[in-house]
Amino acid sequence: MQAFSSSLVDQADQRLVEYAKQRFPNEFQNIGDPTLLEFVKRVRATAGLYGIEKENDVATFLDFSVMYGENFPQAPWADDILTCDALHGPDKMAVLRFRVRETGVNL
Repeated sequence: MQAFSSSLVDQADQRLVEYAKQRFPNEFQNIGDPTLLEFVKRVRATAGLYGIEKENDVATFLDFSVMYGENFPQAPWADDILTCDALHGPDKMAVLRFRVRETGVNL
């Protein structure tokens, strides 16, 4: 069962590599797939620390990691939400999406 689950995560990570290249072509045009895959794995691991596991939420977490840097979870606009034990992962991401859209950024 663990091998099956690992295979699904590997496939999801590969889809996120392709997503990142399409979403941020300028940022990743000179980055090879192995390096981008390592970035995706770091993003997934960091998102997991905050209970963020749904693929669309991990993709948005990746968006924020590219847009605001991999340390965005420590930023004042994100930290209080990501560390809030009263919110589940999808709710955390909904609030963060709202906060980013409030600044005028179109996700």
